[in-house]
Amino acid sequence: ERVMGGAPAGVVGCNAVWMPSFPGGGRVIMFGGDSRSGLKNETWAYNPMTKQFEFLQPAHTPPSRRDTHLMYDPGENGAGRVLM
Repeated sequence: ERVMGGAPAGVVGCNAVWMPSFPGGGRVIMFGGDSRSGLKNETWAYNPMTKQFEFLQPAHTPPSRRDTHLMYDPGENGAGRVLM
């Protein structure tokens, strides 16, 4: 599910990957990081065309973390997915 508007809180150690197959056009997918309030497990998508962030609420969210790695897998059908 997508929630439009806003922007992620300032974090360090977040993870990002380019996802060209995102519905509606390519997006930078960002996850986690560390903020003044502690570790985050939020997922955001940034659209470089509109310069807007979208807060994503995936069906499965991993525990909070920082300094991990994300990878884009185009998959066999081209739908693509982000792996951590």
